[in-house]
Amino acid sequence: MHPIHPMSVHFPIALLSFNVLFDLLSSRWRSDDMRVASLYRLILGFTGVIQEPSIGVARLLHAESSASRPRTQRPDELYAEP
Repeated sequence: MHPIHPMSVHFPIALLSFNVLFDLLSSRWRSDDMRVASLYRLILGFTGVIQEPSIGVARLLHAESSASRPRTQRPDELYAEP
């Protein structure tokens, strides 16, 4: 799996999940700082959700283009027993 996957999928989910926590905290203590933090988390979370399909499509197109090339073996696969 490509290293960008955890960041592009799980990070927005975490941001949106913690947004609920910050909303609850802001309603409990009536703090404007918590509301601002909640708003920023919401904006960043939705930005990640919006960009994820484009990352997935780019990854799919890259996988299809690399599928036509012959696969090279890694050094540890050269001497592996079948």
